[in-house]
Amino acid sequence: EELAAALAWLGEATLSSGDITQATLCFAESTKTWDQLLTPDTERRDWLFQAALVRQQLAKSHLLQDEAPQALTALEASSAILMELCEWDPKNAEWSRALALNALHAGRSLMAQDMPGPAAEKFNQATAALEDLMTLEPNNRDLVYQCAAARIIRGESRLIIQDLPQARADGEHAATLLAQLVTSRESADDAQGDSGGGTQGGPSASDPLLATWRARAALLLAVGVPKGVVESQVREALGHLAPHRENCPDPRFQG
Repeated sequence: EELAAALAWLGEATLSSGDITQATLCFAESTKTWDQLLTPDTERRDWLFQAALVRQQLAKSHLLQDEAPQALTALEASSAILMELCEWDPKNAEWSRALALNALHAGRSLMAQDMPGPAAEKFNQATAALEDLMTLEPNNRDLVYQCAAARIIRGESRLIIQDLPQARADGEHAATLLAQLVTSRESADDAQGDSGGGTQGGPSASDPLLATWRARAALLLAVGVPKGVVESQVREALGHLAPHRENCPDPRFQG
């Protein structure tokens, strides 16, 4: 169990350092290790959940390498596990959220394989599920972050198929969520700084990956507007990214 968890952690750390190939190998080995653990004990729900999560990580690394079919295969296996878990406990928000995120990444994989119709279904499914969960946990910063990301990814897919008004609407919604997230995080950090307490989840205001989502939302707001507004939105996007350009090798940022 510790080996499987360590391999997944190493994969994430390696990915953040810019080595997608090695990260993919780590996630694949973690997947194999969880499967070996589950062979004699298929009822361990905590292990099943971890096996599903590491397949989601593996899929995301495949997407970064333009390996959409492999990503979709990993996501389908992950979702099969999560659907079984959700049948056991439909009220488990953590399992439901992971399943919604799988739908989001499946949409990305389908778009990469030039299947916009099925991709749109997945994006709509993921966005609706995440936002339903957010209504139950409005102060969950990680969930707010993921809702914003889902809106941005769906908006970018709508941009590709020339659905400009809806693409911009997704960008506006995401930008609002991200601005609220940054403000609430800064307020929480200020309130707890003197006591040394931790914050309540979500990325820090200076997180480079948060900067990428804010930049992507800003670019969606440049859709279907006058040239002067486009230039303003591009400058805003670059402003979010500029502080991290020299010190963030993570391919999710560099892309």
